[in-house]
Amino acid sequence: MTAYSRLFRELVSNIIRHAGANEVEFSVQRAGDSWLFVLADNGCGFDPLQASGTGMGNLRVRAAESGAELAWSSRASGGVQVTLTLPASPTP
Repeated sequence: MTAYSRLFRELVSNIIRHAGANEVEFSVQRAGDSWLFVLADNGCGFDPLQASGTGMGNLRVRAAESGAELAWSSRASGGVQVTLTLPASPTP
């Protein structure tokens, strides 16, 4: 399993286990020498400063290992939006 696969698996797993969402939107687009992936759910959202557990740490580690940039934010309408910027050529 690639580092990218592990990132996506962890993101989707977190949505299923913690968000209470009934919808997830996924988009992808090419942005220069990178790929931009956005996952947005309509769940309960969270405060990243208050989050506990290993999920966030796992995501940070996997992103760093693959050369990805990871950002997330809770949305005013509820839910979370996660943005992954991945290099077009993954780090081995």
